[in-house]
Amino acid sequence: MKRIFKQQLPAPLVGLVNEIEATAGEISVERVPGLPTEMETTIGWGHIPAEPWNLMVGNGPGLAEDYIPHVTIRYKSDLVAADLIRPTVLQAWHPGPFGLFCHELLHAKRYLVDKIPAVYFISGVPQGNPDPQKQITTVQGMETLLEHLVIERQVRRYVPDYPLDFSWRGLWDQIPPKPWFCEFSIHWQLMHAWLTVQFLNEDDGIKQYAAEAMQRLGWLPEARTAAHLMGQALGIADDPAMAVTGKLGMALVACMVFQIPVTAMGLLCQFRKLEMLPKILGAGLLDRLRLTMPPAPVGGKEIVL
Repeated sequence: MKRIFKQQLPAPLVGLVNEIEATAGEISVERVPGLPTEMETTIGWGHIPAEPWNLMVGNGPGLAEDYIPHVTIRYKSDLVAADLIRPTVLQAWHPGPFGLFCHELLHAKRYLVDKIPAVYFISGVPQGNPDPQKQITTVQGMETLLEHLVIERQVRRYVPDYPLDFSWRGLWDQIPPKPWFCEFSIHWQLMHAWLTVQFLNEDDGIKQYAAEAMQRLGWLPEARTAAHLMGQALGIADDPAMAVTGKLGMALVACMVFQIPVTAMGLLCQFRKLEMLPKILGAGLLDRLRLTMPPAPVGGKEIVL
């Protein structure tokens, strides 16, 4: 990263930049005044665009060691900028100085330094969608959720006063009345919102409001089981030595929570090779996860491990 940008950063973020650049080379930073969002990042290990993702994957010819990792961060106003716009669904909310920039750096660290696999394929599910609400029920939306569950909690290691405020009460008032055209889609969106409010929000009032909404739908036991399982996987993912295993555990839990057959999900490993989840877990990793179910809920729908 050029000195003109690096000298603006607090010391913890300078250390994070240095850690990423030791693996990925110099991070490019560009100011783009017309950017539709405050910041966006392109992360890659190769030179083949993977639309609609901001990823460049190495699935072309050649040896893996021939691929060159790279990171480009584009910003609209300044590096200190906070994303102050709250979309009604995705809740892209990064208040406080450098919170958003740290968020982008952590994406790069996980993919390029920690070599975290990305959920990259789900049979029958679209890759992405430009509409923020519809993007939730896509492959890109799934990967974004899982990564954000880890990354947003890690921002505090570098920006100590960073608040976790990634949900809002009004979302739970927007649940459409039954009958639904597609219950699978509504279920997916609400489980997405439920996991967000459980792990990325510290307002007990909002958590209670969300629980009451899920109770009215008859989904509260299922939702609590989902949070219990995802919490275990996140605990594994937070251990640097187990980060990859933890991400695989999160992917497995996501299949259970979002009613996706495990055989339908594939992960992109080190930006080069797509592996289906059962094959990866079959290499002894399932035993290492040791996920356990909570006590059986009374009434409602259960998740089967």
